[in-house]
Amino acid sequence: MPLVYEMLINSHVNIEAARVLLFTEDFQKPYLKELKEKRESLSKTIDYIKQQKEHTYQSYHSGRIVDMATRLYTSYLFLKSHKLLPILLINCYFPFTAIPFTVISYTIRREGGKFLTMKVNGKHYRTIWLNGDDQSVVQIIDQRFLPYKFVIEDLTTVDEVTRAIKDMHIRGAGLIGAAAGYGMYISALHAPKNSEKIFLETLTADGEKLKATRPTAINLELAVQRQIDAISAAGGINEKMQTALSTARAIADEDADFCHRIGENGLEIIRGISQVKDGETVNVLTHCNPGWLAFVDYGTAISPVYLAHDSGIKVHVWVDETRPRNQGARLTAWELDQQGVPHTVIADNTGGHLMQHGMVDLVITGTDRTTYTGDAANKIGTYLKALAAKDNGVPFYIALPSSTFDWQVRDGIKEIPIEQRDEEEVRYIAGLNDGEIKKVLLTPENSPAANYAFDVTPARLITGLITERGVCKASEEGVLALFPEKRSSRKL
Repeated sequence: MPLVYEMLINSHVNIEAARVLLFTEDFQKPYLKELKEKRESLSKTIDYIKQQKEHTYQSYHSGRIVDMATRLYTSYLFLKSHKLLPILLINCYFPFTAIPFTVISYTIRREGGKFLTMKVNGKHYRTIWLNGDDQSVVQIIDQRFLPYKFVIEDLTTVDEVTRAIKDMHIRGAGLIGAAAGYGMYISALHAPKNSEKIFLETLTADGEKLKATRPTAINLELAVQRQIDAISAAGGINEKMQTALSTARAIADEDADFCHRIGENGLEIIRGISQVKDGETVNVLTHCNPGWLAFVDYGTAISPVYLAHDSGIKVHVWVDETRPRNQGARLTAWELDQQGVPHTVIADNTGGHLMQHGMVDLVITGTDRTTYTGDAANKIGTYLKALAAKDNGVPFYIALPSSTFDWQVRDGIKEIPIEQRDEEEVRYIAGLNDGEIKKVLLTPENSPAANYAFDVTPARLITGLITERGVCKASEEGVLALFPEKRSSRKL
């Protein structure tokens, strides 16, 4: 038990790493009696844990801490009995090592006996993956054609990956980060192999191309740098190529795992509102597409909705259309429909009216970059939703994986770069007509348009941040309580 206490109390530990073996009864059966005996002692340690690191676990009720401790102890016993304890220790203290722990966690994670994965016409898909027959081909769901056509696109060169990100064949902070990771893997496949120096120079140049595609989302930049660091540290060229592949997979797997954990933490918020409403429908408003199409799987702001729906909580989503590219109307509505979640598409300016009349219980959006002080950049129009929520007393949450934090930026409004896209996206709109996707002109022929892709919601308007480690206040103190290891690396 001292090992369990130490893991819980040390806030730098990735507690969730120990979840890997906890979702099948076969793993738990040998230890149920001992767990029952230990549960009382686990309960007694709650006060001590809170005294030591209360700020770290502020988002968890005491019962949830007991549950985490129980699950952690189960994993500890199993691994110890199978002489696998070193793997548990390595991954708890160094959660981003090369050991494919998150892959296992993602594969066997279950709730209520069902695998919770996103489906299209009943079949599970991630948003990005390697072709099973040809590992040199990265495959994506081309989101330009949704919701009218389901198109899988092959990417075989860095230029194709760059174009897919820039022209929004794929979009969303987590997904373009994963795409950048795979883009660097493709770069390694095609880079000259006769010189390590030229090999690394080629990868660095390709990394700069990828980073230039979408300047606001921090995940892309971090994924490229993670690949460069890992590949540079590897041995010969063959090992560097293998490292590029394993790192790309790790980035994607961690994104899916983090998003599922975000869903679990956000689920508690929705469950609490449901209980207050005596089981009546919880109405969630969201903006843009913070679902699984924006990440590798599950999504961020929509992940809690999926888990709530799957657990039997009545939930309904108000879906902002999200001009000018209509990611809400096209993508969020489509994926909610695929998962069978009740939803209603609304015009962008409708949210305030709904809040005034008590028709919104909760707002959850995603973010493309959030400062460690709590300012959040998200799709243009998010700031206006936050203002309306504040005025009407509606909780407003931002959901994000830790890969979306920028630890070098304090003031989001002044420092986060805001992408400006082609004015044609504002002047034209696309839709289905006679079975074909067509564009039509909305504005007078000679009228110019401005197309700011993002705005920044200041921390003062945000109720809380939902992360894979828990829920915290949108403040420097709140964020660093969940991520204390970043205190020394943040920009002051």
